[in-house]
Amino acid sequence: MRRILPGTILLLIAFALFAGCGGVTGDDDTPPSSTLYDPPNYIFFNGGSETVLFRGEASDNRTGFSVEISFDGGGTFFPTDVLDAKDTTVNWSYAAAVGDILHGGTIAIRTRAVDKAGNIESPPLWSVVTATQNSTTVSDLESFFASASTVLYLSSGTGGAYGTTASGPALVNSNDLIVVGSGYGQALTADGFSAVDATPQTALATSDSAAFLFSTGADLILDNLRLVGGDVGVKAATAGSRSIAVVDCVLTGQEEWAFYAEDTGGAADDLLIALYGSMIDASAGTGTDHGGIYLGGVADYDVFDSMVKGSTLTSGVGGAVFAESGDGIIESNVFFRNAPAVWISDGAPTISYNIMDGNAATDTRGINITDDTGQPKVPEISFNDIFNNDSYGVRIQGGTAPVFFRNVVTDNQESGFIFDGSFIQTPLPDLGNSLFPNSTGFNSIFGNSYLDEGLATNDVFVVSGSSPITATITAHNNYWANANEASIKGLLIIDGQDLTCVGCPIISVFSPEGSNPNPGRP
Repeated sequence: MRRILPGTILLLIAFALFAGCGGVTGDDDTPPSSTLYDPPNYIFFNGGSETVLFRGEASDNRTGFSVEISFDGGGTFFPTDVLDAKDTTVNWSYAAAVGDILHGGTIAIRTRAVDKAGNIESPPLWSVVTATQNSTTVSDLESFFASASTVLYLSSGTGGAYGTTASGPALVNSNDLIVVGSGYGQALTADGFSAVDATPQTALATSDSAAFLFSTGADLILDNLRLVGGDVGVKAATAGSRSIAVVDCVLTGQEEWAFYAEDTGGAADDLLIALYGSMIDASAGTGTDHGGIYLGGVADYDVFDSMVKGSTLTSGVGGAVFAESGDGIIESNVFFRNAPAVWISDGAPTISYNIMDGNAATDTRGINITDDTGQPKVPEISFNDIFNNDSYGVRIQGGTAPVFFRNVVTDNQESGFIFDGSFIQTPLPDLGNSLFPNSTGFNSIFGNSYLDEGLATNDVFVVSGSSPITATITAHNNYWANANEASIKGLLIIDGQDLTCVGCPIISVFSPEGSNPNPGRP
């Protein structure tokens, strides 16, 4: 009889436990499952060589499974591209060609997942779809009318698959609509403004005389589209309750606003706005008011993980984002060569983790905050990198009281901060920790030039106004990178007359000592 060593027994026990807890050995009789994002009601192919992109998710109790899709009710399945194959929950995609969807008219879409043990999901039916092949024209889309909750899939196109610069669709939806494209386009300009996923692409193009590409009177979701031209790319001006989302899109060539949303019904109505992962080239803007994103009276908005470049406002209102009222969120975006990057009027949003880089564009500014309501708002501005702006980094006008925390404001050409107003209200703007102890301050403010007012000084923090300011604006716990405290206190009022007035404000800067609390930024 062979003797089994104690160590061997432990190994056998561990192996059995591992096999029973989801390891690679042992019986597996659990089939995986799959889903299809936004099952379509209609599929439009514009050309024989183009594709329609399908995406979804699948999961299993173990890793290493595949996903297939069928367009004939389950008779023929095509293997999809699976991402994150080492995980038990994966994303999949399939770019269907005209030949995959064998005939026009009505088709049935099913998906199924298959694991290593041979377990096959019973394929769920996701959609019975009307498919139009090789005949999608401008008139097709102009005459398209969405019923409630319609999902429209568009094939990829080049340069204006659904119109040209001479004529194109202006789609109006009065019912809920989701429009899904095959990708949001290739590089748009020579200076490197390009989509992350450049191919394939879906383009909706319209003429310069058209007012918009999409005008929405109901819920609207745009996903993976490239929208070219028009006075406005997407317009939502409504008094009702609406939800508008622009996800992974490119908007370019608009003469006024790439995205325009206005709640015309007042505070009682809800207009919910979400822009995620999108890219806007606003350099074609020529209107008095123009820019990337206009949010007029919108109480609830979220601009996240997007890029806006090129707005060059010389009069009127505009910028990469112009938000009038509301307490939304502007987070993790890149605003490049805009004037200004963000303009907040009469609102109190949270602005955080953004990059605002002017890169020597004419009259480029970082953040402009104004308020003339007489009821001071308290925007929260944190973890932003505001640098290389050709004008000021941050300008605060009127009775607004923003709170700044852990921002980097550097290398701006007309001072890092300009406080422009009487500031007799309560609360006051705060760069220190007076309003929220242990929450504010720790900004890095250095390397900024001064306003050219004939001043022989190199203040990086300047207060301006038309009359003497007697209030104290706190600026504790910041990094100024300057050993000369007198040169950073900003004891000046710039009013064109009295530059050394007795009543000039005292800006509480408590010593420039300490190290930079935000190393490596920008």
